[in-house]
Amino acid sequence: MACSYVGAIQMQVKEILVKPSSPEEWLARASDMFNSAQYRMAQMCAERGGDITLAARCDVSMHNTRSQHGMHALKKKSALRGM
Repeated sequence: MACSYVGAIQMQVKEILVKPSSPEEWLARASDMFNSAQYRMAQMCAERGGDITLAARCDVSMHNTRSQHGMHALKKKSALRGM
């Protein structure tokens, strides 16, 4: 199941990169990707659409998400040590 999901994502990325798009289409994709927490793809689409502010927001959101996941793992690890 995971392989088919990855394959579907790879096909979606190929379609996005191959098809010529207007800046408006890139920004619409960026917004969709951002709203589904696909920040790396959203950043790329925003850059292609020419919106550096949105691209920066994507970058910040991506780093915040990674930090939150890291903090959650540390808390979980600390809780397990206390048992």
